[in-house]
Amino acid sequence: MIEALVLLEKDVVRSTLSRLVIVSWLFFVLLLSASYTAGLSSFLTASTLSPPTHDIVSLKDSGHLIGYRRGSIVKDVLTSRFQIPTKQLVPLRTISEYVGNITKGPTSGGVLAIVDELPYVNIILGNLSSSTCDFSISGPQLTQQGFGLVSDSNLASCFFYGLNKELVQ
Repeated sequence: MIEALVLLEKDVVRSTLSRLVIVSWLFFVLLLSASYTAGLSSFLTASTLSPPTHDIVSLKDSGHLIGYRRGSIVKDVLTSRFQIPTKQLVPLRTISEYVGNITKGPTSGGVLAIVDELPYVNIILGNLSSSTCDFSISGPQLTQQGFGLVSDSNLASCFFYGLNKELVQ
């Protein structure tokens, strides 16, 4: 770009059209170099700004507490499929328990992460205000093959919970 400016001082450009082409070319080069610099700097700093994501194995190996929704099948999956000890699992029930434990963090007696079923996580994140919510879904999603059963009867619901639990195992 500096060479182009030196070229302008050496040679006399007489035509208005030539001057327009040179100025537009200089503007394009300036825009291109600024865009490249901005893209490179954002690429280099983006990885340092995002928190590390954890998968189930790293959560287990860390030894920190892991939250789960009380009454769900998640506890059975974590203990049987991933061999996470029950002393490492913390049952949570209400949204305030979720927020309180994840906000405390593992150093202050809270949990490092919460493992829950995706529909319930979406409900909890939907209930939190978007301006104050610092939580998101991260890491790989675990899939469990099986049947989903729906019933409006409490008796059938208890039966289907046991059946669903057996199908997962």
